Amino acid sequence: MADAVIHILWSVDHREWQCAISSFGPSVEVDCTSLSGGYPLIQRSDDLVSKWKKFLPGFDRTQHLAEPVLVKVEGNIVSACCAITATHTLEKERWIVRGHYKFGLELKGQTWKIVRTKLETAYIDGNTDLPGIATERLEANQ
Repeated sequence: MADAVIHILWSVDHREWQCAISSFGPSVEVDCTSLSGGYPLIQRSDDLVSKWKKFLPGFDRTQHLAEPVLVKVEGNIVSACCAITATHTLEKERWIVRGHYKFGLELKGQTWKIVRTKLETAYIDGNTDLPGIATERLEANQ
């Protein structure tokens, strides 16, 4: 079950988009309001990954590191949480987000799939303009 969490982080950093999609159920509830405001959304997993594809490749590197994943099982419902450090590098600048991820997983066939994810941002460091710069960089190269 913890593997599903690690798998999504590895997939994102290696731009293995199909692997990232396969970590999720068909739809996923996403709450990143502590980072970007707005409201939690329920969206198709391929739509979520498509959003990531529009800015993450604009960075030179990303590294999403999770501390040990703590798992709690209640029947067919699993919750998992971990501390995270997400480092995004563009040229010599960095944008670092630290906090905690909370996940909800459900058993789909023989595989645990992420159906809920919530980022609880604790700390942001570096150039907070980098996501926009990475997006512009990616759009200019297409």
